[in-house]
Amino acid sequence: MLPSTIPLDAPGYTRIDSERVGELLLRYDTIILDLDGVVLRYSQPIPGVDRTLRHLRRQGRRVLVSSNSMRRTPRLISRTLTALDLPLAEEDIVTSGRVTLDYLSRRPVETPGVLAFGCNGLEADFERIGLKCLDPAQPVAQERIGMVVVGAIEETGFRLELYEAALNAAVRGVPVIATSLDLTVPARQGLKIGSGLLAQFLIMALKQDTRNVHVTGKPGAIYFRYLREHLLGREPGRCIFVGDTLSADITGARDAGLDTLFVLSGNDDLTHMQHLGVRPDFIAASIAEGESYARV
Repeated sequence: MLPSTIPLDAPGYTRIDSERVGELLLRYDTIILDLDGVVLRYSQPIPGVDRTLRHLRRQGRRVLVSSNSMRRTPRLISRTLTALDLPLAEEDIVTSGRVTLDYLSRRPVETPGVLAFGCNGLEADFERIGLKCLDPAQPVAQERIGMVVVGAIEETGFRLELYEAALNAAVRGVPVIATSLDLTVPARQGLKIGSGLLAQFLIMALKQDTRNVHVTGKPGAIYFRYLREHLLGREPGRCIFVGDTLSADITGARDAGLDTLFVLSGNDDLTHMQHLGVRPDFIAASIAEGESYARV
């Protein structure tokens, strides 16, 4: 059960009198909602989110959904949300996969071979932009690897030598495309390993030299630049980003110049906020209930 109000132990914040979260969001023309932890939790809608979304739409607000997922395409997410009575158009869903394909389509291709992790089912999408996913079932020669794309940690079907191939390719300067830097993700039974684990390992192996590491998911600038250019216009105007993860959602959106609402319905809590020193503009229990608190 989510708390109905935010504990008053977040220094530097004050309650917004007589305002609930829906009324706060109506200050903005466009509301971007992180998917997991803001709209869904454990693949089910957070109670009351449907009412908030209907309220925003009745008032003519544009609602977008954001995800660091590579495998879950905008089409799949749209179908999932519609089945859960949260209808959202495919074009209003931005995933790190969508951003990755757009970004790679603009890069010159020298060696088209892609060593891809967690990108199953997207082989045709890579081929459409002139890239070829290398077959993980076959031995991979280093000279065939033109880039490493880390979409997720593979649970089955991948061998240790493939991770070592990615490591050695990164060390010799092959571009690494990271769709997420999240080390963990919440699950019903606790925490699961996040899709960013391999990307973070490669960054450590490169001794933090990230010149050839390109982060296409949140909090990377590539992701938020895509939002600006394709969905918000180069000037974001009255837009707020709502997220539950401080390092990915709030920091990335804040660096992009967007207002931010941090909600406690997902991954992080006030302890994380104070420990990391991240300062969102607003705090709330969720987008569905509870009062809001604004930065003083």
